[in-house]
Amino acid sequence: MSTYPSGLPPEYTSQFTSEFWWSMAFFLIGSAVVIFLLNMLLRKMLGVGKRKRFSNNYVNEKHQRIDWTIRMVAVFAVVITAIFAFYSIQIYMMFIFVIFGAIQETVRAVMEKKYAKNPNDYLFTLIQFPLSIIVIFTLAYAAFPEVIGELLSA
Repeated sequence: MSTYPSGLPPEYTSQFTSEFWWSMAFFLIGSAVVIFLLNMLLRKMLGVGKRKRFSNNYVNEKHQRIDWTIRMVAVFAVVITAIFAFYSIQIYMMFIFVIFGAIQETVRAVMEKKYAKNPNDYLFTLIQFPLSIIVIFTLAYAAFPEVIGELLSA
């Protein structure tokens, strides 16, 4: 039974939750807008066409098999991490997603370099992922400095 009138500790008052949601909105909207603008700029500079959103754009069948293998290994890594690193799981999950994302994008770039019709497709892929990670971590730190600081010191 809770001893607080609202059922929540004082740090979860409406002021705290209001600040949290403004920070979350800043992070989500800011990340989406900056990444969209960077992608648009990169596409124009490199002369690369748009990809379909939220779909798997495989270069060929080999790329699809490799990508699904990487995904299955990533799922296995997440499960193993969840079992063995339960109390410090956030930092490990962040690293797993970044590392496996980088591996997937590197495989995509190699496949695009070998098989894509546009010779600049692979350059867009190689530049886009690191820039997106930088934007996301920068805005996450700007919106939630204490959370990111705590994660990195864990």
